[in-house]
Amino acid sequence: ERRQERYWGATAFAMIQRWVREGMLMDRMKEAKLGKYKLMEKAFRQLVHLRLPSLDFPNTRTSAEVNRLILTSVEGIGLKTASLFLLHSVEGCKIAVLDTHLLKYLRKLYPKARVPKASPQCPDKYRQIEDMWLGYCYRNDRDPATYDLEIWNNK
Repeated sequence: ERRQERYWGATAFAMIQRWVREGMLMDRMKEAKLGKYKLMEKAFRQLVHLRLPSLDFPNTRTSAEVNRLILTSVEGIGLKTASLFLLHSVEGCKIAVLDTHLLKYLRKLYPKARVPKASPQCPDKYRQIEDMWLGYCYRNDRDPATYDLEIWNNK
């Protein structure tokens, strides 16, 4: 509750920008016990200087792809991390965070499909599995982010 009050009204990204500007980033990362401090600090510092062009425009699959490509140019950020950032930073973002819980769920849904156990590092494979998940969500009239959270909570 104390943490919620401290950050009330500011996005996580806005808080990171502030902490970088005020020299508080490392303290806040240690307080949150993020781990990989040097790598994370370098990535966060690069992130605050990036201009993600389509965060200002209506969300489309193309804008999510452009932003994900830009984010993966930051050392330490792969497809899964970029997707996680966008999913929780852009309202209505229709992308998938291919974490182990979601991949396991997809293997149960599609036992004959070649769904990997770990998040794919190849962009084409990532999009193929992501399309499988998004297609399933759309066919079942479910919001991908909300449904992912339900699966996470029931794992």
